[in-house]
Amino acid sequence: LRTKTKKLRAAMSKDAMLVYANAPHPYVPKKEVHDAAMRAFGSDFVPHSGHNRVWWNAVREDNDEAEVNQGNIKQQTGPTALSSPPSLSSAAAASTATSNHFDQEYQGLGASVQFLKNLFKREGPFDGVIGFSQGGAMVGLLSLLQQQQQQQQQQQSEQQTQVPADKESGIRFSFAVNISGFVPRNAKHGSIFKEMGEGKRPKIDLPSLHVYGAKDILVDSKRTLALANSFHKPEIVQHGGGHFVPSLWPTERIARFVALQRERIFKERREKEGV
Repeated sequence: LRTKTKKLRAAMSKDAMLVYANAPHPYVPKKEVHDAAMRAFGSDFVPHSGHNRVWWNAVREDNDEAEVNQGNIKQQTGPTALSSPPSLSSAAAASTATSNHFDQEYQGLGASVQFLKNLFKREGPFDGVIGFSQGGAMVGLLSLLQQQQQQQQQQQSEQQTQVPADKESGIRFSFAVNISGFVPRNAKHGSIFKEMGEGKRPKIDLPSLHVYGAKDILVDSKRTLALANSFHKPEIVQHGGGHFVPSLWPTERIARFVALQRERIFKERREKEGV
């Protein structure tokens, strides 16, 4: 991932340092998914060893692996945390979740969240996160979990009680960039995103940029737009390629978004400090 995102890293070098997070779980597709992936993408795509990493393995409630054509081929690409160096919009298209069937179990998700908590504590603080594909879905989940934590802290403050230390998420960031991500389809979180998209729950109040490929056949634009619609005032941009084309990502647009967030964060910090 670091090699494939060299262009993006260079475009952002004046405003941010990237810390790459490798997902903790290995993935080798089962026969049905392996065969479907071979037909769709060829042998160069299909993983042949446990070197491919995932944030979770999606399985159906009947223990069958999630289908390849629903965008759940697992990727080693995950969230990337951003930290500003020491020196220091396009119209959002409304789209709700494309499926009412949140029937998957995300095996290993809890361990991945704990893995990221440890990363934030060990190498943070971070100002933002970037995720691609399954990593984009993880960015959406982290954004949701952060908002839920903030809501809980506000309730505790109003009740003049304190959130136990072991309940603190330890994950805090101020913006999100989602590239070819999608609404999670697990039973625990999928319906929450659907309700946010339908206006039945407060949307995630976090500056966000969402990128999708016009020719993406793995995660189609409706799924990425559905995730974007779970955020308050998302920025959305399209590129002309498919799924696995970092060279076609709108790197300048992403870098500009990050630069604007950096300025906003620094301004808020100065105001808070009374400078």
